Amino acid sequence: MERVHSSDSFPNQPIPPDPILSSSNTGRMTNMGHLFDPDAVNIISETNQDHPPSNADLCQLQSMLPNLAKFSPMFLAGNNLPSLLKLSAIGNSVDGSTRSLEVKLDNNARIRDQGKMLPASKDNGVDVLHEARFLPAPACPLSTLAKLAKTNLSNSPNLPVSDYDMSSFGMINAITPRGWNEAHLPESRGVQLKLYASKNCSNSTKASDRLSINQEGISVGDLHKDLVNHSEIRKALWAYTVAIAHARPWDRSALLIMTFMINNNFLCTELSPQHVCNFIDELIGINRQAFVCGEPPLTVSKIQSEFWDYKSRNFGGLPHPAYQRSVARRDPARPTYQKITAPTGKPLGPEPCRRYNKGVCPNQKNSCSIRLKSGSIIPLLHVCNHKLPTGALCRKDHAATIHN
Repeated sequence: MERVHSSDSFPNQPIPPDPILSSSNTGRMTNMGHLFDPDAVNIISETNQDHPPSNADLCQLQSMLPNLAKFSPMFLAGNNLPSLLKLSAIGNSVDGSTRSLEVKLDNNARIRDQGKMLPASKDNGVDVLHEARFLPAPACPLSTLAKLAKTNLSNSPNLPVSDYDMSSFGMINAITPRGWNEAHLPESRGVQLKLYASKNCSNSTKASDRLSINQEGISVGDLHKDLVNHSEIRKALWAYTVAIAHARPWDRSALLIMTFMINNNFLCTELSPQHVCNFIDELIGINRQAFVCGEPPLTVSKIQSEFWDYKSRNFGGLPHPAYQRSVARRDPARPTYQKITAPTGKPLGPEPCRRYNKGVCPNQKNSCSIRLKSGSIIPLLHVCNHKLPTGALCRKDHAATIHN
């Protein structure tokens, strides 16, 4: 089809009206859908096959159909107009659905703010459940939630139980009775991560086995086994998170700790298992003190600051600039705040260099270090890493290859 360009070339022939811009077709085009007349689309499509659109035409097309702005000019030039109109219509329908869903959620939030009257009824936590149990989680800030929880639990404390359905989680005999008891008491000082390890649920940790006689009389010790590897720590932390979700559904502290640990690969490359367990116990203690003071638990960013402070206290160096210490949230009565010491009496510092102990380290004694995936640099010591019968490392100024 040949297009007429001007009236001067053919003075005796009138210029045919533009099929797109004619008054009969403009009424058939919507503002958002861009639904053109089929005959006009066929005319332009046939024309584009012989004359590819220029860059100016493509820019004009993208301005008329905003949903096509994400596509490259090469892609637009390689497709005919009906295909481009279909793409634009699909984009409009998706955007419209998203906008309508956002409006619906905003309206629901306003309806929720008006409040809902709930009837007074019995709730035994087993087969008779109140309607309030099935409401969504509170949308208030953690600071408001902490104050309300402190007020309500002071008047009506939780009753510790352990008959929750743990089989669905595959956690049969995964939480000790003491762990369940401590989980229901947010002000308790006795919460430790090892209480949520399955290996401590055996009969070997019963009370009669923890009795000992010494010069001061009869004392009760703690024979709960420590967590010795990162795998046990991951399972114990997940069990602790599940226990808190059942005992204190309003409490987000365990979920915040779990989120930080997942984001940082459970600190497998940062700390030894003993330090990881100790750090988690310290976080639990800080959250306990926060609840006592009516303050919110540690957020993920504040847990990161606590981690920088923990490393500075145990491995030397200055705290991170972003760390801000809050004395009110510290609980000095917890023994986990003390620096861990090795059986030899020396503080547990950076690990010995493995390459040095194999005789292949190219670094000098005072400049040996390793860069972790997180970007932090950990110094390594040129000391012996031979394990002594007591379980401690030799840590003397010689390689393990020449240890006597």
